[in-house]
Amino acid sequence: LPGGGWGWCSSVERDPWLTGYALFGLAQARALGYTVNSGVLENAANYLARQLIVPSPQLTTFEVNRQAFFLYVLSELEVEILPDLDRLLTENRALLDPYARALIASAYANLGVTDNRVETLLADLNDRAIVRVTAIVVHLLAELEPENPLLPGAVRWLMSARSAQLWSTSHETAWTILALTEWMAASGELNANYPYSLEV
Repeated sequence: LPGGGWGWCSSVERDPWLTGYALFGLAQARALGYTVNSGVLENAANYLARQLIVPSPQLTTFEVNRQAFFLYVLSELEVEILPDLDRLLTENRALLDPYARALIASAYANLGVTDNRVETLLADLNDRAIVRVTAIVVHLLAELEPENPLLPGAVRWLMSARSAQLWSTSHETAWTILALTEWMAASGELNANYPYSLEV
């Protein structure tokens, strides 16, 4: 749409969530070597950046989790959002769900931050992973801590949480496939080399 962003179907209204996911997909495509119009990315990133709100104790869990997702997407496009990440972590860390903490840690990593901010978030995830392991957390740990002892169990849990070839929603399926792909790359399962014999 003019001014950046995407709306649902034929709507002329831009939607921040949809824009975030469209930008995320385009960033992944660009990282894989596909040509993506830089003007489209820049306009949409500017629109998404305008959706950011100032962190405060009055925000809801929904609002801070949404903020974490937007910041993660912007970090994938290498937008300078370190001050925003720091403010969100300082003001609203207690409200962040595990997947939002994983997104923030990944955003820091995208921007080259490797200090105690990332370590603190990883410690939070390790502490809370016993109760709720999400595909986003697996994705982050496989990327930043592939030797984490929680990962094999979390991957087994993800696999057992599906019915047939799918998880309960297309959203969960997409994140789970991303997480499992990251895990396979980190664990070396993509380089499997098994001997076999065939008798006819």
